[in-house]
Amino acid sequence: DLDLKSRTLTWIQQERTGPWERRDVALAAHLLEDWLVHDDEHSQRFSLLILQRWMIERTHENEFLEFFHRLLFKILKSEDLSPDQAVDLFEKVYRNGLRPSARAYSMLFNILAKMSHDPATCDLADTWIQRLPSGTEDTVVAQNSYLHFLAKSSRSDAPEVAQVYLEQHMTSPDERSYAALLQTYMKSGKVEHLERASELLEGLAEQETEDPACFTNVIIGPGK
Repeated sequence: DLDLKSRTLTWIQQERTGPWERRDVALAAHLLEDWLVHDDEHSQRFSLLILQRWMIERTHENEFLEFFHRLLFKILKSEDLSPDQAVDLFEKVYRNGLRPSARAYSMLFNILAKMSHDPATCDLADTWIQRLPSGTEDTVVAQNSYLHFLAKSSRSDAPEVAQVYLEQHMTSPDERSYAALLQTYMKSGKVEHLERASELLEGLAEQETEDPACFTNVIIGPGK
């Protein structure tokens, strides 16, 4: 959309003599709404430019974070949009003193799980899990997403890292937490890890679970 592109560039390049007024926030939100209906690289690029400009102003932070969450979700669900830029924006948001919600962290770990699992990506995940805000309803969801990242990664110590994190840092692990830990054991294939998987399943079999299908999916795969 050439008109939308032109309007966005004009707005971004416009010189301002003072802090944003309400009309600036409204226009930024309107432009973002228009871009976020598209699923292409231009949409991602211009959405990022608008959010970066908004971030500098440090105003109406709740509205900013809501659009930030929406862009993360769009990148997470898309096969065409670049996850690297989302990770870079997440870092900039954090460094600017804004605090993404646990829901945003959950999307970040799921985005990282789509990327190449080289040591640098694993280090990123380990860094961000230490910054995760605690005490919210979505905290365990984000923690489970981190465990899911470990289960998808190629790091050889994933089972040990996942087990230590679950046992020492999670106050309320649920079925999906243990399912992710089980997945790290199964993926490893080492005898010691398969033995731990067996012990874990035996222990869970003695408890009533709300979502037993999540364990079945790990063992035989979803939809089988």
